[in-house]
Amino acid sequence: MMHESAASARAWWQVTHDATDAQIRLSVGLGTCGRAAGALKVFDELTKKLIDRDIRPVAVGCRGMCYAEPLVEVSFADGQTFLFGSVDVHAAQGIADTLIQENPLPLIIELFEQMGLHRDNTGQETRVLSNSGIVDPLSLEEYQARGGYLALQKSLATINPSAIIELIKESGLRGRGGAGFPTGRKWEVCADNNESERFFIVNADEGDPGAYMDRALLESDPHKVLEGLIIACYAIGAKQAYFFIRAEYRLAVTTVKKAIESARQAGFIGKMTPEGPPICTATRSRRIPLW
Repeated sequence: MMHESAASARAWWQVTHDATDAQIRLSVGLGTCGRAAGALKVFDELTKKLIDRDIRPVAVGCRGMCYAEPLVEVSFADGQTFLFGSVDVHAAQGIADTLIQENPLPLIIELFEQMGLHRDNTGQETRVLSNSGIVDPLSLEEYQARGGYLALQKSLATINPSAIIELIKESGLRGRGGAGFPTGRKWEVCADNNESERFFIVNADEGDPGAYMDRALLESDPHKVLEGLIIACYAIGAKQAYFFIRAEYRLAVTTVKKAIESARQAGFIGKMTPEGPPICTATRSRRIPLW
């Protein structure tokens, strides 16, 4: 069932994003950084100007260029993309007026030369943030279309929990909070514990001044965190999990709660899987009620 849903999601992505030149994807960064810079007004203006056209602005997360927010990206079916930075309402009107023309590509190229954000990503390879700023964080279909939940499917179907822990140990994955403790060793200690009831905690409290890597990830790609959480619960034998999120991270809290609900409806959490092993059940946190 998971395989079928992933295949249908990829087909959906192809139809809605790669079909014809008329189907332009217009993405607006609506993470906390974008909203603080006025991205909601830009999103509303683009929506209003394009309401009668076959172009619907899509809300995405943070691309990492907070200094240039609000960010608007225009993508065409042939793979050409144009990123505009520091977009205000007036600039949004110009982008929309260009896109409603009969042949918008030459015009958007000309506009990009005037006000586009030129960046050099040579040598950069995003991994944890590979979906951030690209997918709609509230869309399960978009996450699955880019390979989401396939690792979970493989883990449940073909890999036993102890083998997953060994894979994590061999990968060299470590914590990113400062101590750098080996993740595989942490999971192993928990799995070897004699207690029958185990819990998994996603710690997104992030108390260091100025730190916001957890917030950015939860706002931009919550399903990636959920998928990793479910695999980890399977590996250590936990049937319940908690998100611990700073109360100030209101957008992250809202996004995670909606992602949990869509994952629950899709059958990824909250029940026994057809393959047999229990998937973790999200429950109430003292800080954040998940539902």
